[in-house]
Amino acid sequence: MKTLDGVKVLVAILLLAVSTTVFAEAPKPERSFETKYVKQVVYSMNHSIPAIVESSIYVVLQLKDKFPAENYNKIIDRLDDLANNGPTLSIRYKAQLARIFFTNYDLFKGINTSSNENPEEVFQKIANKIENNTYAAN
Repeated sequence: MKTLDGVKVLVAILLLAVSTTVFAEAPKPERSFETKYVKQVVYSMNHSIPAIVESSIYVVLQLKDKFPAENYNKIIDRLDDLANNGPTLSIRYKAQLARIFFTNYDLFKGINTSSNENPEEVFQKIANKIENNTYAAN
C-alpha cells in the first residue's frame, strides 16, 4: 500500500515537472526601436485614409520628442515622399513641417508635442517657429 502511495506521489511530481517545463514560456526578446515603432508608424503613413496619415505624422513628432537620438531615416524618407506626393494638400504641408522638425530638432525643443496638445496647434507652432526664424535670419 505504501508503495502505491509512493508511486502516486512520484507520478504527480513528474507530471508537475513536465507540465511546468512544457507550459513555461521563453522570455520574449526586447524589440528594437525599429520594429517597435518605426515599422508601425511608416505602415500607418501609407494608409489610404488621409486622417490616419495625418495622425501618423503627428505621432512621429511625439516619437522624436520622446526618443530624440534614435534613427529616423525610414520615417524621414516617408515624410519626404508624402511632402512631394501626398494625396492631400494638408498631408503634404504637415509632412513638410514634420520633415523640417526632424532635420532641425534643436530649433523646436520648446514646442510641446504631448498627446494632450491639439495636433493642429502643434503644427501651427512649428510653422510659426519656421516663419519667425526666417525673418530673424534676414
